[in-house]
Amino acid sequence: MSDKANILSKFDELEDIVRENTILIKKNRALVSINHDNLHNAYRESYDVTRELLLLQLERARKFIVSSQGKIKIFDYLKKRIEINKKTAKVTEKIISSNELMMEALEESKQVNEDLVLFLEKSLKEQRKYKPRKTELNFSDEQINILFNLQKENIVNIFRNNSRINQNRKVIQDKIVEVDIISKKVQDLVANFHQMLYKDEN
Repeated sequence: MSDKANILSKFDELEDIVRENTILIKKNRALVSINHDNLHNAYRESYDVTRELLLLQLERARKFIVSSQGKIKIFDYLKKRIEINKKTAKVTEKIISSNELMMEALEESKQVNEDLVLFLEKSLKEQRKYKPRKTELNFSDEQINILFNLQKENIVNIFRNNSRINQNRKVIQDKIVEVDIISKKVQDLVANFHQMLYKDEN
């Protein structure tokens, strides 16, 4: 096999590998989005819906105690509300940090897209200047080998990311179950609020 044929063969092999790896990256992107959506939904359930229901029940309990016993017994409820506000503020700080991290990822993704747009615009403009013709190879075997090495780094990162994605998916699924358990308890508490208040009277 001639040097030119050998280079072309290696180039074709590299193209096939890049196509396969691009598909794997696309899969990782989809899985990351699914993980993000599932985690965000669980967070909304815990942080917004369940928390709001619990705070409403805390207010209902406070009103009941004030109406039946004045403000003598209300201290513990006020203390708990202050504690919850403090803990909620810390959770909010974490969400703000995650938003900032997502903004960094969004900016980097935008830059990748801009880079690809510029490349396509430049290459398409250059193509219009040339008529189809046979040309000599404008890359060497050494340059192909450099691309192979870069692609090896890519595949390592692809599988490392995939492993982390799958680990996160399992953790997120467990967290969703935990959130659902608490949510069910809160719904039961709401449904049986007055029954719980008077259950010892009979």
